[in-house]
Amino acid sequence: MDEKTGTQSQKSLRTYEGDIAEVMARKRVSSTTIALAESRRKESTDSLADAEPKHSGKKLIILLISLLLILGGIVAGYYLYSKSPLAPAPKIPSTQNNSSVIPSDTVINIILKDDFDYQELRLLTQKEILKPHQLGSIVEIVLLLKDTRGNTTRLTGPYIAKQIDIGAPDILLRSLTAPWMLGIYTNPTGHSSSFVVVTTNFFQNAFAGMLQWERIMADDIKDYLFPIPPRGIASVNLSATSSATSTSQGTTTDQVHEPLKPYTTVQGRFEDRIILNKDVRSFRTLNGEILFLYSFLDNTKLVIAGNEEALAEIIKRLEKRAFVR
Repeated sequence: MDEKTGTQSQKSLRTYEGDIAEVMARKRVSSTTIALAESRRKESTDSLADAEPKHSGKKLIILLISLLLILGGIVAGYYLYSKSPLAPAPKIPSTQNNSSVIPSDTVINIILKDDFDYQELRLLTQKEILKPHQLGSIVEIVLLLKDTRGNTTRLTGPYIAKQIDIGAPDILLRSLTAPWMLGIYTNPTGHSSSFVVVTTNFFQNAFAGMLQWERIMADDIKDYLFPIPPRGIASVNLSATSSATSTSQGTTTDQVHEPLKPYTTVQGRFEDRIILNKDVRSFRTLNGEILFLYSFLDNTKLVIAGNEEALAEIIKRLEKRAFVR
């Protein structure tokens, strides 16, 4: 509406030329807008491309610095705990073999061939007994079997019991399990004697078998226990009873009612004793010397020892290991 005349103005009539002009104007505006947008996109892409190497370089530098710091910390920690004056004193490795049936101080490996016999084993054992050993120590002898390929296998208790020349009853042999130990105990005065510890999974059969074996046991094991036969195991033909025994400290008044049993080369008797609260069977020769002892340390372990000192040391070590656990 015209303010001066108060009349309403009318829009000019649409013509074909006018519509063409309007469309062309719009196209020019749209083309310009698109061109500007494309230009901005290219500039943004270029700026990102320029910025990406800069960020990658920073990340690489940070990673290298982190690695250097970690490496420096490791080196400093190693020096602090092992080389510096403040480092704790290193622990001296123990030679004790706690994985054995009886804890030992030293382990000696003896390698046997497939065709070994009990005589070879006996001589090797006696040779080790005669060697000087640390006073008050227990040395474990590990028997290894070497095959044709050069591989070695640790021999088990049942295997050894069948290979050596002993007359142990089958009821005893069938109750034995794989773990066992052949050892040497050297007392504080330097005297060495051997012992053997076997394990069983059937205490009743093992106990009955040992009682059966007592008849010939002294003859069977004397060669393995002593490299030099002690007094009293020469061939004799005595079978009298004795109510007193002679020792290096005098004559004891032990009353022994069991008659002396005849052996091929060994004469003597078994006696019941108690050592460190363990029931023990000891074999005493005619001249009063104890040739060997055996005892069930528990329902799974049987020990045969050459003297009382060795048996007592074995019992102490087992009790100590049980207490530590």
